Amino acid sequence: MDWDDLNFAHIPIGVLSQVYESFSHQWDEEQAQETSVHYTPRTLARILVDEAFSGVDNRAEAVVLDPACGAGVFLVLAFRRLVHEHWKKVGNRPDTRAIQRILYRQLRGFEISESALRLSALALYITAIEVNGTQRPPRSLKFPRPLRGEVLFDFGHDNSDGKRGFVLGSLGDQVPAALNGTFDIVVTNPPWTRLRAGRNEVDGPKLVTEINAEFTAISRRALKARRWLGTADEYENPDHNPDFPFLWRATEWVRPGGLIAMALPARIILKQAGKGKEARDTLLRAVTVTGILNGSDLEKTPVWPNMDLPFMLLFARNAVPKPDHTFHFVTPIRENRLSSIGQFRVDYKSAEMVSVQEVIDKPWLLKALAVGTTLDVDVIERLPHNSVREFWRTEHLYSGEGYHLGAGLKQYPADHLVQLRDLEIPENGFGVPDDLEVWGVRHQRRTAHMPRNSKLYQPPLAIVPQAQGENRATPKAFLSLASALAFSQSFYGFSAAGAEQGDVISALIYLLVHSSLFQHFCLMRSSRQGASYRTILKEDIEGFPFQDPRKLPSEVRARILNLAQSLERNEQPWDEIDKLVFEICGLDEHDEVVVRDTVTYCGPYRSVRERAESPITPDISKSFCEYLEAMMQPLFGLTDQRVVVQPVDQDPGWGIPAWQFVTVAMSNRGSTNWRGFLTKITAEANKTGASRVVVRIPQGGGLLIGIINQQRFWTRSRAWLCSLHIEQNHLNAFPVEAK
Repeated sequence: MDWDDLNFAHIPIGVLSQVYESFSHQWDEEQAQETSVHYTPRTLARILVDEAFSGVDNRAEAVVLDPACGAGVFLVLAFRRLVHEHWKKVGNRPDTRAIQRILYRQLRGFEISESALRLSALALYITAIEVNGTQRPPRSLKFPRPLRGEVLFDFGHDNSDGKRGFVLGSLGDQVPAALNGTFDIVVTNPPWTRLRAGRNEVDGPKLVTEINAEFTAISRRALKARRWLGTADEYENPDHNPDFPFLWRATEWVRPGGLIAMALPARIILKQAGKGKEARDTLLRAVTVTGILNGSDLEKTPVWPNMDLPFMLLFARNAVPKPDHTFHFVTPIRENRLSSIGQFRVDYKSAEMVSVQEVIDKPWLLKALAVGTTLDVDVIERLPHNSVREFWRTEHLYSGEGYHLGAGLKQYPADHLVQLRDLEIPENGFGVPDDLEVWGVRHQRRTAHMPRNSKLYQPPLAIVPQAQGENRATPKAFLSLASALAFSQSFYGFSAAGAEQGDVISALIYLLVHSSLFQHFCLMRSSRQGASYRTILKEDIEGFPFQDPRKLPSEVRARILNLAQSLERNEQPWDEIDKLVFEICGLDEHDEVVVRDTVTYCGPYRSVRERAESPITPDISKSFCEYLEAMMQPLFGLTDQRVVVQPVDQDPGWGIPAWQFVTVAMSNRGSTNWRGFLTKITAEANKTGASRVVVRIPQGGGLLIGIINQQRFWTRSRAWLCSLHIEQNHLNAFPVEAK
């Protein structure tokens, strides 16, 4: 490449990061994936840098480290910010000497790639020239020393033997211990990719185990240095992932009370069991998390091009939190119009203050808030605590994933499968097809890698596909009350064989999985559904509330069997199924409103997102107004007043179709010419990316409420939340009439 052909006065420095990622994947795609070569978009990098600096007292003197600097996007942004802060502090534009002093004294970058370091150095050199107000004569811009070895450091030497795969780099012992505690800010996008053995590496599994042991040792060392109540020796690095070790290493590099800002995989907040949950709990107990921007709804969009995994931005202070610590949890909503140009909006109900202890006690809380609102959290908390898992254990029933053929893997006898019909999802309908092939005939074998226990396939049997599909036209489960049935690892089976009234038990499982409440439950609690996958886990089914149907009234048991038969006949009695499930779980009509709204507008599927972004209809506007009015009217009962909520009629010529308005007043306001007022309001709201505005009408005229013209914001749940907001903040906009 001839750099003389490029004019960096017109090329954003961040392009170098994109060049590095693109070339890395072209040169050696496998190595680039193994070492997590993914550039951070400038918009997200700026958020990380700006928020980190906002927490530093003496910003002009801050010392910044990026321990996985790549092509230097974080260092460039931090460099610009330091020059800006120096200018504010001194009152004069920094001269060449001051700019170079900032560059050499206050910025540090670690890397394992020679090509990345060269691009990073180029970016910093160009930035230093760009921010210099005096660029003549050119010789005055000469840099006193190379950046390598003073600002930028190559810690990839432990790969000098030519071995491929992950390199410890800045996590290893090459980094001088003297650098510990010397930085005010650590800001980075560390490697995320889970360690895996290479395709042709004989010693691959052993190497992965050894590196993960290093990860655990690094983490334990950092945790032992902190004064917290946990036991560092019990900590295990989760799932062979390198991101947590970078986070714990950052607590060693940054000074006590310093700031850590990182782009990380959202799995950290989505995991709800096992080592992933334990690692997150340890993080929340050992580091003062100040904020999390959860970008899990923005995956696979231009907000972060070529990023197919849910991501998050983590902000933390290097100190053990107080027992009652809370932090900001923000989940931008995906809007295709905005995300297509790399932008996003933070909705007013997508930002919450969350207690650390609550997150530890309720592992599903952050997932629930990421998809829904506090109303959804309330629904989950009101569900009965007895579960499918507890019932199956108590009754000694059998459940599990289906057989795994495992071609090329060690085989075991599968005689109990040979004569069974083998389940396949039918093209239409919700019942088990009559024309299923026998397992032995279909697969032409008598062995399987994991044939499973024969008890798993015995009737009465409910079988649940892992892939649930995006609408109710797709079967969510199958029921076999009289005959054994084989099913593959793509299904979970729940056999009630041997249980009294096993047909009712299996039929209830069949109905539960088809209910909107179960879909809502998975959206709120599953670490997979609505996250990076479109499937469910067995633990999602096992965690769902389950009341022993044998203890229900006889007429309810009869309804269960009748509804199951109706669904198998493809009659699709959805309302009756939902009513039964809500009734069994003890939820009321308001809970049902929340569940239906969330399932309708907050699912992970394209069809759901398109519906959520669609403009409202007159019926939706009317429903919103009626529900808001019904929720608010009890507030005025003591004064015998009546509140009226009505839409504001807008003329298309006003040019504000992206917004719709309602008035909340003590009487019908009739027609009012709102045009000029609404135009000004929407102009100001659009500057801030707001999704709702509340304006007090003068002289006790009530409230004018503007809401983005998208169906997701005009549900009855949103009307409920709006009534709570008015009750807490705007009741004095309604004068009490004297009697």
